Amino acid sequence: KAGKKEVIMQMKMDRLLSEPTMLTERIDQPVAINHTCLTSAMNEFAGRTAIVTGSTSGIGLGIARSFAQVGMNVVLNGLGNPDEIEATRRDIESMFDVKAVFAPADMSKADDITRMIADADRAFGRIDILANNAQSTRNALIEDITDEIINLTLGSGLLGTIAALAAATGDD
Repeated sequence: KAGKKEVIMQMKMDRLLSEPTMLTERIDQPVAINHTCLTSAMNEFAGRTAIVTGSTSGIGLGIARSFAQVGMNVVLNGLGNPDEIEATRRDIESMFDVKAVFAPADMSKADDITRMIADADRAFGRIDILANNAQSTRNALIEDITDEIINLTLGSGLLGTIAALAAATGDD
């Protein structure tokens, strides 16, 4: 369960990821960190666990790879082709010598989110960072926006974030 120490760890990781010495070539690749910064980060974060929602592609995958780059085990979550997700999971494990698991939770469903958090805790025995990145939406003109689109957007973004934080901290 996340507590004060884990929130501080998140703040340190946020600062680490915002250092001007870091460059990102592609958004879905790990950040390039100078050696001193990387060594410090690896000492601080090695063996810890990060859950990154919406991490099967794009920014979320880049976040997950960056956590893995500093030695953190990662829980991937998102949508996509199961074979491609498995290949990505294996690549992270072999590239960074960490453990990676996939938790296929629908971030708009509280039961799925609770199961994802429990599976991560069971797999790694701890959850140090929860990066809420998932967001589902549909592009539409204002006159074409339906209740379904509104519920999808709010469910995966706002409600999914709240449910994941509650499940990870043990707050119901």
